Amino acid sequence: MASNADDICRRMEAVRRTAGEEVESIVQSAKTLSDWRYYVKNHPFLLAGAAAGLGFFLIPRRKAPPTPGAADAKELIELLKKHHVSGVTVEGPPSGLLKTVAGLATPFLIRTAMNFAQTRLESGDWSSLFGGKAASPAKTPDDEQSFEEFNIPR
Repeated sequence: MASNADDICRRMEAVRRTAGEEVESIVQSAKTLSDWRYYVKNHPFLLAGAAAGLGFFLIPRRKAPPTPGAADAKELIELLKKHHVSGVTVEGPPSGLLKTVAGLATPFLIRTAMNFAQTRLESGDWSSLFGGKAASPAKTPDDEQSFEEFNIPR
């Protein structure tokens, strides 16, 4: 029994010695985990994602502008008739497949024509545009001479 009591006393003494060190390490660990700089240093992408998500949820969404309804259009037509305004027609969106395709193709065709004209303007070759042959540039006296012409003694 004496050995059993001595064994318990030794264990209690060892626990008392290590308890101070363990408490200090727990306090240091708690300080590290509660410091925001630790997370910025060790997990920057996670923190940036969390900040973006928080900003997404905190910033209010834009309210959509009110869309004019059928009642507004009818009211506008009545006002135009009341004040005798002529020449104003009320048209809806284009109806039919052909009008839709034409509406989609027109900007593309205009852009293509503008690029073509710009290329011709930069190159200065407008004669081939109208079916003629490309004009060969006339030689001027200021043109550079070839090596053979330049090397002939005079």
